[in-house]
Amino acid sequence: MQGYGTDKDFLDFLNRVQKPKTTSMNLGVAWETFVYDLTQGMSALDARKHVLSLPFWEEGRMDDSLFKRRMALCNGEWDIPAKQASQIVAGGLYQQKITRKIKLPELADCTLVGVADFIANKAVYDTKFCGGYDVGHYSKSIQHLVYMYLTGYLDFGYLVFSDGRKGEDKGELFLEDYQWTKESEINLISKLSEMVQWIMDSPFKDAFLKNWSLK
Repeated sequence: MQGYGTDKDFLDFLNRVQKPKTTSMNLGVAWETFVYDLTQGMSALDARKHVLSLPFWEEGRMDDSLFKRRMALCNGEWDIPAKQASQIVAGGLYQQKITRKIKLPELADCTLVGVADFIANKAVYDTKFCGGYDVGHYSKSIQHLVYMYLTGYLDFGYLVFSDGRKGEDKGELFLEDYQWTKESEINLISKLSEMVQWIMDSPFKDAFLKNWSLK
């Protein structure tokens, strides 16, 4: 399935196989942690020290890309975008698990489950880290539809930190936001149904039914 690599990668995902995080995933965790620390009243310096203490910086091989990103963090290049993001989500909830039933033609009983990075000011926010950002990058993602449905809130924003490693002059925060409309639930059900139908007609069916029921 698109977004999960090879068939084996997707099967491992369905079987909940634990794998080491990729560098991109770890950088995403670092960015989210920095934003959260600032919402908790940490100074940028202390938040920076905390993020630099995350173990992935020392694990494996420090390639040139990761080294430059570590230096950018050390030099305070993340500070302004992180402060901007923290102001948007200040006073909100962090890492909230949410569940809600949804009716799909393919399944007799379906419950969506998600963990929202931040919920603040009647909106849901998800942090993203990338090396270069194009406007509307997440427009085809199902994520914003799922989380607006889960929470019942009408606004969702991706807090995207593009750190300037793909041509920008400097790191910058982008807010890519979406609103719930009267067509949103129809679009969500359509996308979920298409995904479920594809899985049910594929060799991945057994792994899906075995491992993705709500416990």
